[in-house]
Amino acid sequence: MKKSGFTLVEIMIVVAIIGLLAAIAIPAFMKNREEAQSNACVNNLRMIDAAKEQAAMLLGWTNNYVIDQTDYDTGTDYSNVMSYVRGGTNVTCPAGGSYIEEDAGWIVGSLPLCTLRETNDPNTRLWRHAIAVEL
Repeated sequence: MKKSGFTLVEIMIVVAIIGLLAAIAIPAFMKNREEAQSNACVNNLRMIDAAKEQAAMLLGWTNNYVIDQTDYDTGTDYSNVMSYVRGGTNVTCPAGGSYIEEDAGWIVGSLPLCTLRETNDPNTRLWRHAIAVEL
Protein backbone atom coordinates (compact mmCIF):
# COMPACT_ATOMS: atom_id res chain seq x y z
CA MET A 1 0.00 0.00 0.00
CA LYS A 2 1.33 3.36 -1.07
CA LYS A 3 1.13 6.31 1.33
CA SER A 4 0.21 9.70 -0.12
CA GLY A 5 1.64 12.98 1.16
CA PHE A 6 4.87 14.90 1.19
CA THR A 7 8.08 13.86 2.83
CA LEU A 8 9.89 16.07 5.29
CA VAL A 9 12.64 16.77 2.76
CA GLU A 10 10.14 17.96 0.15
CA ILE A 11 8.48 20.30 2.66
CA MET A 12 11.88 21.67 3.73
CA ILE A 13 12.84 22.36 0.11
CA VAL A 14 9.58 24.25 -0.49
CA VAL A 15 10.09 26.32 2.67
CA ALA A 16 13.68 27.10 1.64
CA ILE A 17 12.54 28.24 -1.82
CA ILE A 18 9.84 30.46 -0.31
CA GLY A 19 12.39 31.95 2.10
CA LEU A 20 14.81 32.63 -0.75
CA LEU A 21 12.12 34.36 -2.80
CA ALA A 22 11.10 36.47 0.20
CA ALA A 23 14.73 37.45 0.82
CA ILE A 24 14.96 38.69 -2.77
CA ALA A 25 11.56 40.41 -2.95
CA ILE A 26 11.37 42.28 0.39
CA PRO A 27 14.36 44.63 -0.24
CA ALA A 28 12.97 45.43 -3.70
CA PHE A 29 9.58 46.32 -2.19
CA MET A 30 11.26 48.52 0.45
CA LYS A 31 13.29 50.36 -2.19
CA ASN A 32 10.19 50.98 -4.29
CA ARG A 33 8.30 52.23 -1.24
CA GLU A 34 11.10 54.64 -0.33
CA GLU A 35 11.28 55.91 -3.92
CA ALA A 36 7.51 56.46 -4.04
CA GLN A 37 7.64 58.40 -0.75
CA SER A 38 10.50 60.51 -2.08
CA ASN A 39 8.61 61.31 -5.28
CA ALA A 40 5.47 62.23 -3.34
CA CYS A 41 7.51 64.49 -1.04
CA VAL A 42 9.12 66.27 -4.00
CA ASN A 43 5.69 66.83 -5.53
CA ASN A 44 4.44 68.24 -2.23
CA LEU A 45 7.42 70.60 -2.08
CA ARG A 46 6.71 71.78 -5.63
CA MET A 47 3.06 72.32 -4.75
CA ILE A 48 3.98 74.31 -1.62
CA ASP A 49 6.46 76.42 -3.58
CA ALA A 50 3.92 77.20 -6.31
CA ALA A 51 1.26 78.08 -3.71
CA LYS A 52 3.73 80.25 -1.77
CA GLU A 53 4.82 82.16 -4.86
CA GLN A 54 1.25 82.59 -6.12
CA ALA A 55 0.12 83.96 -2.75
CA ALA A 56 3.17 86.26 -2.70
CA MET A 57 2.36 87.59 -6.13
CA LEU A 58 -1.30 88.23 -5.39
CA LEU A 59 -0.77 89.63 -1.87
CA GLY A 60 2.24 91.77 -2.74
CA TRP A 61 4.82 89.96 -0.62
CA THR A 62 8.38 90.69 -1.69
CA ASN A 63 11.38 88.37 -1.80
CA ASN A 64 12.68 87.39 1.65
CA TYR A 65 9.23 87.93 3.20
CA VAL A 66 8.86 85.35 5.98
CA ILE A 67 5.57 83.44 6.05
CA ASP A 68 4.63 82.59 9.63
CA GLN A 69 3.81 78.89 9.85
CA THR A 70 2.78 78.84 13.49
CA ASP A 71 -0.60 80.54 13.11
CA TYR A 72 -3.17 78.37 11.32
CA ASP A 73 -6.13 80.73 11.74
CA THR A 74 -8.09 81.94 8.72
CA GLY A 75 -6.62 85.06 7.14
CA THR A 76 -3.04 84.46 8.26
CA ASP A 77 -0.08 84.12 5.92
CA TYR A 78 -0.04 80.34 6.33
CA SER A 79 -3.74 79.94 5.58
CA ASN A 80 -3.36 82.25 2.56
CA VAL A 81 -0.63 80.01 1.17
CA MET A 82 -2.56 76.81 1.93
CA SER A 83 -5.59 78.19 0.07
CA TYR A 84 -3.54 77.87 -3.15
CA VAL A 85 -2.57 74.27 -2.44
CA ARG A 86 -4.64 71.74 -4.32
CA GLY A 87 -7.48 70.70 -2.04
CA GLY A 88 -6.79 73.61 0.31
CA THR A 89 -5.46 71.27 2.99
CA ASN A 90 -2.19 70.91 4.83
CA VAL A 91 0.29 68.69 3.05
CA THR A 92 2.34 66.18 4.96
CA CYS A 93 5.48 64.32 4.07
CA PRO A 94 4.66 60.67 3.35
CA ALA A 95 7.99 59.61 4.85
CA GLY A 96 7.34 61.33 8.17
CA GLY A 97 9.28 64.54 7.59
CA SER A 98 7.97 68.05 8.08
CA TYR A 99 7.69 71.02 5.77
CA ILE A 100 7.59 73.42 8.72
CA GLU A 101 10.81 75.34 9.24
CA GLU A 102 11.80 75.38 12.91
CA ASP A 103 13.75 78.65 13.10
CA ALA A 104 11.84 80.65 10.51
CA GLY A 105 8.85 80.33 8.25
CA TRP A 106 8.84 79.78 4.55
CA ILE A 107 10.68 82.57 2.82
CA VAL A 108 9.33 84.05 -0.39
CA GLY A 109 11.85 83.51 -3.16
CA SER A 110 13.46 80.43 -1.59
CA LEU A 111 12.57 76.78 -1.93
CA PRO A 112 10.69 74.98 0.85
CA LEU A 113 12.54 72.03 2.36
CA CYS A 114 11.61 68.79 4.06
CA THR A 115 13.22 68.06 7.41
CA LEU A 116 14.36 64.68 6.08
CA ARG A 117 16.94 66.52 4.02
CA GLU A 118 18.87 66.98 7.25
CA THR A 119 19.54 63.25 7.42
CA ASN A 120 23.30 62.75 7.26
CA ASP A 121 23.11 59.42 5.48
CA PRO A 122 24.07 60.10 1.83
CA ASN A 123 22.99 56.57 0.89
CA THR A 124 19.38 57.41 1.69
CA ARG A 125 17.36 58.53 -1.31
CA LEU A 126 15.16 60.66 0.96
CA TRP A 127 18.24 62.72 1.84
CA ARG A 128 18.34 63.84 -1.78
CA HIS A 129 14.64 64.36 -2.42
CA ALA A 130 14.50 68.03 -1.41
CA ILE A 131 17.43 68.79 -3.68
CA ALA A 132 15.47 67.50 -6.69
CA VAL A 133 13.09 70.47 -6.38
CA GLU A 134 15.96 72.79 -7.22
CA LEU A 135 16.41 71.18 -10.66
